[in-house]
Amino acid sequence: MEVSHGFQYVHSFEKHRALVKQVVYNRQTKTYVSLDSKGLRLWDMKREHKNIRFKKDNFIQAIIYLETRQCYLAAAMDMSIKVYNHNLDKVSVSKELPDITIEERAITSLVYDSTTDTLVTGSVRGAHIWNFRGSRFKRASKHKLYALDWLEMLPGSDGKWVQRVDFGPVTASPIDEKLKSRRVHCSYDNNMLIYDLKPNRDVSKRFKYHVFKKPHKKNGKNSRRDDHAGDDDDENKETLEDVLSMYGITESQFRAWNDLITGHPVAGLTYIVNFVPHIVTKLVDLKNLHEHSITGVVRNEKLGYMVTSSLDLELKVWNVRNDYSIVKVLSGHAKPISGLLPHPTFGLLVSTSMDCTIRVWSLLTLKEEYVLETQSPVSGKCSSLYIYASTANLGTPPPFWCVYRMLIRP
Repeated sequence: MEVSHGFQYVHSFEKHRALVKQVVYNRQTKTYVSLDSKGLRLWDMKREHKNIRFKKDNFIQAIIYLETRQCYLAAAMDMSIKVYNHNLDKVSVSKELPDITIEERAITSLVYDSTTDTLVTGSVRGAHIWNFRGSRFKRASKHKLYALDWLEMLPGSDGKWVQRVDFGPVTASPIDEKLKSRRVHCSYDNNMLIYDLKPNRDVSKRFKYHVFKKPHKKNGKNSRRDDHAGDDDDENKETLEDVLSMYGITESQFRAWNDLITGHPVAGLTYIVNFVPHIVTKLVDLKNLHEHSITGVVRNEKLGYMVTSSLDLELKVWNVRNDYSIVKVLSGHAKPISGLLPHPTFGLLVSTSMDCTIRVWSLLTLKEEYVLETQSPVSGKCSSLYIYASTANLGTPPPFWCVYRMLIRP
């Protein structure tokens, strides 16, 4: 008998030679991209289409697909963000640079908010916010121009190794439905920083401008320009370094905001010196939520719950309306929990574990609803309608991953 909110086996993929770390689904092309320590692979339900091998193990740390940009972003160990199109072909971000250069070496998590074009990353140096620029809703080609502008570090995350970043659902303001925001959960070890992220609708505060001053010249009927006149003009001229120091921004930010790839600013012209596409508010810093590292976060604003999973085998339900007090501890897994995601049916959530099970839990009854036993430990990422279960043990048989479709309760 088929359970209405259970799972249906779809397909298996068995060509991997290393542990599968992540699987990304492209709804436009109905293809999958799997990431392991050795490389990237492009699949559909019939066969493997492409295999990109890394020169070094674990070269790509994380990958996401941007539906509004129709491209993949991958965080690499060479302090860059790689851009790939729908065929997993490398995309040059500009005429001079093949990749987006960043100053973060160990990015472990990437999430993207299409409403604000905001990318949030977690790394060994905290959580950072970036603004991604490129063609919206147009398929990426090999010569598309993209840019990634660093905006700010999330307050309170400096010096913390943010191992994962999770977005909460988009919620409307009770005062104005057009004002939508979402929570950002940054997990470090067994702790969590929670922020509120909303678009900056105030145009006057969205941009800040600066006019470069012209050099002052000495006036006088009989004044002569001698050999030192040019030196006086240079001393009075406002330099780019002066403006960067004045507003506390980097040269790369200034050039990206003003599309000034090379050269110097022209005196008398107006330039953007600050760009604030969103407003970030730190809400709370929760300590010691679990005994071990957090592996997943699911937030349900209508019920007022936040659920966290951990390597300590437990799921914990927290009351977001009462200072994140504990509501209940859900037990059932015999080994570390590897993932957590909401089920398409309201009030249900799904957990995956290394104990060879996938379990469905109800936030209405706070009980376990359904258990699916798999042939191997379940690890890797999950998606809205599908669970990508990959083997966690190397050897025989070789590592593989398979797709389970979540069935929606009528």
